[in-house]
Amino acid sequence: MADLFDNSKPNIILIADVTDTLVLGKSFGIFKVAQELRLAGYEVAVISHAHIFSYDELKHILSNLISNKTLFVGINNMFYKSIKNPSKNERNGGIQFGERETGAILPHGLDKNIDFKKHIKSLNQKCCLVLGGPVAYDSYENKEFDYIVLGYADISAVNLANFLEGKESLIKSYKSLYGPVIIDDKEAKNFDFVNSTMQYKSYDCILPKETLPLEVSRGCIFQCAFCSYPLNGKNKLDFIKLEELLILELLDNYKRFNVTRYLLLDDTFNDSVEKVEMIHRISKRLPFKLEYWAYLRLDLLHAHPETIELLYESGLRGVQFGIETFNKQAGSIIGKGLGREKQIETLRQVKKHWKNVTLYATFITGLPGESIDSLFKTFEYLTSKDCDLESWAFIPLSIKDVQQSWATMSKIDKEPEKYGYTILRGSEATDDANRETFDNDPRMQSVIDEYFNQPAIRDIISGSPILGWKSNLMNSTTATALASYFQNKGAENGTRRINGLQAFQFANDRFDLEQFSGIPLNQVDWHAIDLDKQRRAKEYKTIFYEQLAIPEFVSENH
Repeated sequence: MADLFDNSKPNIILIADVTDTLVLGKSFGIFKVAQELRLAGYEVAVISHAHIFSYDELKHILSNLISNKTLFVGINNMFYKSIKNPSKNERNGGIQFGERETGAILPHGLDKNIDFKKHIKSLNQKCCLVLGGPVAYDSYENKEFDYIVLGYADISAVNLANFLEGKESLIKSYKSLYGPVIIDDKEAKNFDFVNSTMQYKSYDCILPKETLPLEVSRGCIFQCAFCSYPLNGKNKLDFIKLEELLILELLDNYKRFNVTRYLLLDDTFNDSVEKVEMIHRISKRLPFKLEYWAYLRLDLLHAHPETIELLYESGLRGVQFGIETFNKQAGSIIGKGLGREKQIETLRQVKKHWKNVTLYATFITGLPGESIDSLFKTFEYLTSKDCDLESWAFIPLSIKDVQQSWATMSKIDKEPEKYGYTILRGSEATDDANRETFDNDPRMQSVIDEYFNQPAIRDIISGSPILGWKSNLMNSTTATALASYFQNKGAENGTRRINGLQAFQFANDRFDLEQFSGIPLNQVDWHAIDLDKQRRAKEYKTIFYEQLAIPEFVSENH
């Protein structure tokens, strides 16, 4: 007998989206919150691909889901992009969405906020609008929400539901100057993660052979200066889920949805040898071939080479390394001091063992102690035949505004001056005078000609809540332009290829991982991937309407 959503009982509606033209991806956090609310006795419906529905369609869905028993509509806008003004993407012939709009209730645009909230209140005046997720914070931009939950919401979401039901008082809360009530239990340290479970409902609409996110552990044993993940600096074996519970979760997903591929969400999956050994044991007990993608630290593979074969045998087929820099000085400052030669040699050794594992690494432009010349040397290696990475990306250093109530902040966010940064606000951040010092390198001419005059570049680094900055070696304008320059040049010359995360997101009941392995970005059949995304979006919609017993939406244009 199928499980059914019953809105005649106390219930919650959760909305999330990974807004992408080519991927139909799941945001895991919203499902974990749903699981805890369901265990507490609440009915929960999840709308997990908001951008594939029209705005009027979403209003139609809520009209059928919200009842006088609906306590709140929860929003996770972490992975939103704006779909209101899509533009042409010259590199793949498709469209691309705009940048995420802070405070947007839907990826359909900030301009829909007031009307969408009015629609919710017209269906149930007492129904609250709640913001959660890693980028939820106390600010004027989020004023339309009734409640804002900071950080992990496992405890806070249940407490809020109980409060709205009149069962208990609200814990760790305060009133924002902008209107909402802030719930600040960001680390949820009293949550029993080790014994926690995860089980999807039929009406969560998991597609056959979908790649699902999987949470094996929480937190990270490291405290890198640029990183603001919650639970950084934990003890090595803290917050690791029980082996038997993981096996039950994997078996349930396999039997019900034929799921065999996962994106491991651990901040650093190989932060303990014990955890690597555990996933190896688990893989041997499953009746299917487990395949997974994970975040790994390269220096830990160097320190524990015995884990290399264990990871591969357990099903590792895609990796993201947060290398950040090959520069020894910069690495030492931020907490990654292995150095260029050892990192490149470790990549070489890893590739010998992992022939069909896609290696991808991220680098940061603008780190303390790293010059423009050092970044170009890294770029030269990444675009050479000696590079053992299938793909790579550059990300400009971002510094959060300490004046905002962020759930978590990095060491650099908290003390930028200690790391050599001067904070720039408003027009200062885009003032040409702030970058003249860095233009004397002849290699910068192409960067200046192609990127400094793009409005998007200026908007990214001048807008709140990410601050503009400068140091003796770089500034935010230069760092952002360099990152874009490296990215696009790598795509054009074929040295940037499909990365493991993308391959796992594209793989499904029709596409296999091997179909995407090692394909340069300039040779990908983007049209085929786009058509497949549209197919699966249509399939999701069909299942969604059926499972939640919602009448078919008929547009006024038809």
